[in-house]
Amino acid sequence: MNRAFAEAYFRDGNAVGQAIVYSAHDTVRIVGQVGDVPIGNIDEHIPPTLYIPFAQDPETYMSVAIRSRRDFGELSRELNRIVEQTAPGAAVIHPVAMDELIMNSASVFMRRFPLLLISAFAAATLVLALIGVYGVVSYSVAQRTRELGIRVALGAQTKSLVLLVVRHGAWMAVAGVTIGILAALLLGRFVAGMLYGVGARDPATLAFVSIVLGAAAVAATIVPARRATKVDPSVALQAE
Repeated sequence: MNRAFAEAYFRDGNAVGQAIVYSAHDTVRIVGQVGDVPIGNIDEHIPPTLYIPFAQDPETYMSVAIRSRRDFGELSRELNRIVEQTAPGAAVIHPVAMDELIMNSASVFMRRFPLLLISAFAAATLVLALIGVYGVVSYSVAQRTRELGIRVALGAQTKSLVLLVVRHGAWMAVAGVTIGILAALLLGRFVAGMLYGVGARDPATLAFVSIVLGAAAVAATIVPARRATKVDPSVALQAE
């Protein structure tokens, strides 16, 4: 039996060795307890479940789960060979890999599809954000043409000018990421129902996304920064 069965029908939660009435004429003894396994949708409540040996309650078909490191096609052929030798009248029908079974399940699809749409919108948002950061930094550099020209005329090194511009973009990235994290913490509960195995406020996920977005935003400042190092001092000093 599973854990839900033990908690539902036995006070102490331990029913190993106990006997229960299985049908009108049969009494079975519980010989072991396993964890709760989702049956159907992964978000459904797991009901109390009793497992009966196949020899005690035979069916015309059964499902077998096999864990192996071997190739799926090779394992399927080996399984067919073993079944033919062991039970000539039996047949293996529709073997499927667990990854494929999970990915094609309705419960996973109903989570993946909205998240794929959100991911597509997020990617588009990232591109627009990078374009925006690039435009803002480029405009900022253009506004500081005279300042940068003076720095070059006074002997400023290329590295220092690049760091100056990139530092400005980094501060904007930090501000944007901070606002984004706060928004995610506040609005994450609205997508919690589409997630499985990870929380809407998962620290690792937030940290990873923050690093990626911050790095992308800073990278968008590289071109304006390099352009700033090529400012002609004589032209810059004449600029209004």
